[in-house]
Amino acid sequence: ITPTEGRVVTNGRISSLLELGADVNAANAQSVTPLHFAVLWGYDDVAALLIEHGANVHAQTVSGFTPLHWAALPGGGFGRPEKAKVACINLLLEKGAVLDAVDKEQRTPLYTAVKNAACPADQPEIPTAEALIKAGADPDVKTSAGDSARTLARKVGRPNLFDEVKPTK
Repeated sequence: ITPTEGRVVTNGRISSLLELGADVNAANAQSVTPLHFAVLWGYDDVAALLIEHGANVHAQTVSGFTPLHWAALPGGGFGRPEKAKVACINLLLEKGAVLDAVDKEQRTPLYTAVKNAACPADQPEIPTAEALIKAGADPDVKTSAGDSARTLARKVGRPNLFDEVKPTK
């Protein structure tokens, strides 16, 4: 399997490639794997198939982003609903992904979700961030720049995010 940006194949095609011996952890020049792309676009069924065949839930891109960082990015691709991204987050955590994994700049998946959220006043939810908070993500992990998801939430107009959503685990 060679990851290519902007291209997703069906489970049947992926299954066929895996049966032919494709490397489920093949990465591009940026160390992005098929699992990164599957969760970025919210394809939890494809992610589950890849993991079942040995995809590394801890794989890191050259910048240190894990599949959980990519799943945390708001918005599904190709018309996929946001809840599909939440399903990817839950799957990755169930399969052992590190909830507060940090990239090379010490950014966690929760920080990534808050930073990249488009939060207009009429749509204040950040489902990916909320899923990570419910899973117990630490909002106070400092980035290398000294910021945290909690302080960032205040900057992007969600000062009560961590009061509104509580960990359930």
